[in-house]
Amino acid sequence: MNHACNIDDGRGKTIRMVLGWIFLGGSLALGLAAWLLARNWLWCPMGGCFVVGGVMLYEGANRWCILRAMGIKTPL
Repeated sequence: MNHACNIDDGRGKTIRMVLGWIFLGGSLALGLAAWLLARNWLWCPMGGCFVVGGVMLYEGANRWCILRAMGIKTPL
């Protein structure tokens, strides 16, 4: 799928990539805690962090922001 580049500078790309890795790390920590502590309710936030992190990494790698594509103005 081709998306038109809608992130103007490298700062937006960098922030999305860093936050994507942070969310993926958070999902790993939540998954580990859910497994070790047998807290089943932690699987839902872990899945959410995993999806958000993956989307942010995709946005950063392709210099494309889903919110900007929907017409929402973002500061970065």
